[in-house]
Amino acid sequence: MFKILSSMLAALILSGCAVYLNDAGVEQGTAGYSAFYEFGMGFVLLFFLYLCVGIPLSVLADQYVRGARRNLKTIAAYFIAGVVMGLLLVIVRGLPGEPSDRLLLILQFGVAGLLFGVCQTAVKMVFTKLGKKLAQRYS
Repeated sequence: MFKILSSMLAALILSGCAVYLNDAGVEQGTAGYSAFYEFGMGFVLLFFLYLCVGIPLSVLADQYVRGARRNLKTIAAYFIAGVVMGLLLVIVRGLPGEPSDRLLLILQFGVAGLLFGVCQTAVKMVFTKLGKKLAQRYS
């Protein structure tokens, strides 16, 4: 449940950032452009990508990093997993263009993994604190 909520939150944040950065150069009233449509489609695609690729990779990263206090190590493992996925995409797809574009894509995948790890840690902390407060209130 934490991973699904984390993937939803990370997809919302990444989609919002992409719309904000992409919307800066678009003139008002441009035909065929809708920031809401771009945000919605971006969210759906990112959420699907997190469900199909991100969550299985995060399970592997969780198995790789073990211990009681492992938040920082887990988040770093998520970043590395994102970088590896971006690198695999560049190798398999053979993206044309400059090498700096490829490096940027690899780093974007790494940031997406990092954001997922941060969101997962935050969601776990919120639910843990909520659970403790509810347990104190009703016990």
